[in-house]
Amino acid sequence: LTVMASGREIHLEDLPPELKHYEKDHASDNGLGWENLLENEVKQQLILDKADIAKTIIAKVESLLIKSALEHTSGKKNEAALMLGYGRNTLTRKVKELEIK
Repeated sequence: LTVMASGREIHLEDLPPELKHYEKDHASDNGLGWENLLENEVKQQLILDKADIAKTIIAKVESLLIKSALEHTSGKKNEAALMLGYGRNTLTRKVKELEIK
């Protein structure tokens, strides 16, 4: 791997695409929405040649949805399930599968 930099310092723009990482903080500062952040994460995972990308990202998104709904309802699973469009049993199963505390 040869990196050509203009001086003694190597800057992010000097790196090849497979070594660049998308930084969520910078993306948020640039006014990107969550969809663009998610797209960047998927692209990064593809660049890194990761396996099971959909399974991993979907589990993270679902976990975030469930945690947020439970927080919003002060832990009331019936209400959280309704808000998410799940049945209560489905929510309980997903909480267990995703190891949500």
